[in-house]
Amino acid sequence: MKAVRNEVEPEQRGAVPKAHETEKKREERPEWGPQDRVLIALVVGIVIAMVLAFTIVLALYR
Repeated sequence: MKAVRNEVEPEQRGAVPKAHETEKKREERPEWGPQDRVLIALVVGIVIAMVLAFTIVLALYR
């Protein structure tokens, strides 16, 4: 019994997306504004602080 392969059209093999398709994808993804960057930095800072506090508490009570 032969295995059934997915048939790929010759145009699809290694096809480069057309300019209007990549443009559409760019429009779908919202840009990162300065507020978003500040929010990400805040969350990362809080996570680092919590990990540090957890390790300090573990070290003190061991």
